[in-house]
This record gives sequence, C-alpha cells and structure tokens, in this order.
Amino acid sequence: MLSYNYPFHLLLAAFITLFLGFFTIKYRKSPGAISFIFLMFLSSILAFANIYEIIQTSLQGKILWRNVQQIPLFLSPIATYIIVMEFIGKRKYTNHKLLALLSIPNLIYLALIFTDHEHHLMRDNIALRDHLGMRVTDIESTNFSNIFIAYNFFLLILSDVILIAYLRHSLEFYKTSHKILIIGLSLPVVYTLLQLFLPINLMSISTTYIPAGILIFYAMFRLKLFDIWPVAKDQIIENMSDGIVVIDYEHTLIDINPTAEEIIHKLTHKKPNNILGSPINEVLSNSELLDAYHAQKKHDFEMELNNKDQQEFYAVQIIPIFNNQNHPSGVLSIFSNITDRKKYEQELYKKAITDDLTGLFHRKHFISKATQYLKQYTNITVLLLDIDNFKCVNDKYGHDIGDSVLKEFASIVYNFIGDKGIISRFGGEEFAVLLPGINQEQSTIKAEQLRTIVEHHSVKLEHDAVMITVSIGIATKNNHKDTFESLYKQADKALYNSKHTGRNSISLG
Repeated sequence: MLSYNYPFHLLLAAFITLFLGFFTIKYRKSPGAISFIFLMFLSSILAFANIYEIIQTSLQGKILWRNVQQIPLFLSPIATYIIVMEFIGKRKYTNHKLLALLSIPNLIYLALIFTDHEHHLMRDNIALRDHLGMRVTDIESTNFSNIFIAYNFFLLILSDVILIAYLRHSLEFYKTSHKILIIGLSLPVVYTLLQLFLPINLMSISTTYIPAGILIFYAMFRLKLFDIWPVAKDQIIENMSDGIVVIDYEHTLIDINPTAEEIIHKLTHKKPNNILGSPINEVLSNSELLDAYHAQKKHDFEMELNNKDQQEFYAVQIIPIFNNQNHPSGVLSIFSNITDRKKYEQELYKKAITDDLTGLFHRKHFISKATQYLKQYTNITVLLLDIDNFKCVNDKYGHDIGDSVLKEFASIVYNFIGDKGIISRFGGEEFAVLLPGINQEQSTIKAEQLRTIVEHHSVKLEHDAVMITVSIGIATKNNHKDTFESLYKQADKALYNSKHTGRNSISLG
C-alpha cells in the first residue's frame, strides 16, 4: 500500500505548493510575497522531480532527476532568507550584490553536481535498492559535498534564528502569528535533521512543504501580517513621538505605541493595561474619535486635552487602511502633539489683538467684540476713561515712567472689571470698557467705584510716587438701534464734559 501512497503524497505536495504559489500572486505587492511564490514553485518542482526519479527505471535517469531536485533544494534557502529579511524590514540585506554573494556556493554546488559523472567530487557509491516496493537511488555524499550541504543548512538556520530574535521585539498581539511563521519555515530543517540523525526512513522532504507552505501562507496573509506589516515597523512605531493607534475593520484595537498609550491615559485617566484586542468603544469614550473610527473615512481634526494644570493640543489624522483587494481592513490614527505650535499661534493671535504695553485689547478688536455683544444684550454700557494730566507725567518723569503708569492703570481697571466686561486701550492714555448686562444706574455705580480706586492709588517710583486720577464718560444702550459708533459718540461727549468740569469725575452721555 505504501508503494502507491508515496508517489501520491509527492503529487499532492506538488499540486498544493503550486496552488499556493499561484494563489499568492494576488498578494504579490505585499512584502515577502514574491519570495514566497518563488519558494512554493521551487517546492512544486522538487516534488515533481522526485516523482520523475521514482518512475524512472534506469540508474542514469534516476540520477538526472535527483540532480534536478538539487536546484530547488539549494535555491529555497535563499528564498527563505529573503522572506525573513523582508518580513523584519531589512530589505537592504536583500540587495542584488549580497544575494549573488550568498548564492555563489549554491551555484558552485549545482554546477559540480550536474558534472559529477566526470570528476566524482560530490558523490560516492551510487546504487539502486528496493524501498517500500519501489526502486530508489541510494547515494552517499562526499565530505566535499557535505560542506555545501552544511552551508545550505546554515542559511536556513540563520533565517530562523533571525526571525526568533525579532519575535522578542514584536508586539504581544502578533506573537502567535510570528510563531506560526517560524514553525512553517523550520519544518524542512527539522525534517532533514531527523533524516540525518535518526535511523528511520521518512517520506521525501517535498511533503514537508505542504504543512510548511500552508503555515507560512496562513501567518503572512490570513493573519494580515502583511496587510498592516507590524514587525518591520515595530521599532519605528515604538519610538515615534507621534501616537499610533491601529484598529481592524471590526473596531478592535490591534496596535498601539507607547506615546498613544500616554495619550489614552490622559484622555481616560486610566492606565491602559492589556488593551490590545479590546473593542475601541471599551478603551475610549471621546465621541469625536469614536465617530471617526466607526466612519472609517479619512478625517483630520484637532483635539484638546486638559490634564491637571497642563493643556495639550493634538492633531489627529484618521486614515483608512485597505488590503491588496482594496477592501477596508482597518483604520490607522496618528496623534501629533501640536501644543508648541498652538501656543505659538495663540501668542501670535494675542499680539494681533492686544496692545503690546498693557496687554489689553486694541481698538479694532474691542470694536469687533462690542459689535457682537450689542447683538446679544439688551442692556450694555460703554465707559471711556482718560487719565487726567497724563502729559504732565510724561513731561516730568519721562516716557518710561509714563509707560509704567499706563501699565499700572490698565492693571487697576482689569482687576476691577475682571471677566464681567472687556477692556481696551484705545490709544495714548484713553481706555474703553464694555459692560454687558447692566443698566445705566448700575454702570454709574461701577464707574464711580473705579474712579475712587484710581484716585486713592499711587504709582510707586524709586524715590517718589505718582498720583493719578481718571475722567470717565458713560453711554448706555437705550434701544435696539444703538450701535457701537452711536454709543461711542455719546460716551465721548460725556468724557469731554468730565474733562471740562474739573476732571476726576464721571458724566453720563
């Protein structure tokens, strides 16, 4: 029975590996795919050549097809090496010069094996014997030949060792997939070692490429290792200053780097332990983020985080991921810390709308804000303030002291008004205050309180003190037709009255 099954297993191996090779062509743009296709085609050639060796009746025919088998046997380690190097992102070690250098011993071996009948450097004691009801070729390799065989093993074992070493650095979520890939690549090596060191007769090495090919294919494509390609990018992603979060098409979190973990901690105030494999809804509660993830469409927005006394800003990019068939396979999100940029923009904006000396709004921005407030409030008051005899301060103490007086006066007004109104330095020693939500009587009381505070305040100098007073004009909105311009004119007239009736007083417009 075995005599019939043995060629059948080889035929099965030939067609399965051939099928895997052709099936993988649709993934050909994925890293490592071309090398895998090449490996599967080599495996198929190996199995077919093995079958042809079995069905040959002459020793010469059997040796010919045994020689043909050496081609895939000695090229497959190169293909395996390329798969591993592309998988771990070390493509620079698969350049043509290096691959040519690595292939030299194998090519020399193949040249010598096909011409062995002339020099007999590679084989001793070639004979036919019966095995499982079939006539098989019994060949003993020379020590010289074993050097090339050992080199072939070295390439295979090196590839496995490199992949195992990178397993330690891979993310926990992918380790099962990586182990499957390692097992698949190791099967031919383990099989050959068993043949060498155990006194048992196993089937052809070709048959090991059935489970090996299936395992490699499963790890590379069914588990989406090459769709998102985590291993090659682990080191880059792990050390990026940007936060990286990857979710699959079922909204499961499958990748996250340390920066993103810190951001999630700030968002949720919880330490994100063991969140890989969790639904994104269980990890985050930010509605804008969740909506963007579920939509699976390209989306850019900014997000503000307030953590204790620290304010941070992030630019968030939501990028849908598609596989080689252009089907959605997940979402990549990138969190870039733009706090410095936002603070710089805020500084620029602040400079654009405020007076450099006092830090109060300048005239143009104040008028814009006042126009908005007039549309929102029924009761609203405009105060115009002018520091009395300010020219005398400049003439007596100089402009530096004059600037100090302006700054201190601005501070007095700001501390008194607080967030109950908006304040502006209109120009020179003239200031304006907008008080929304208060009537004329209330605004008159406010103005008098402010005048009194200024009157009793002195600006301390090194060896002196400057006493100042203020004149105030008041205008209150009486009907919905009042504009800022009309209120300003009323307040300006009232201020004029205060200045010409002895100063240090308030007047109604």
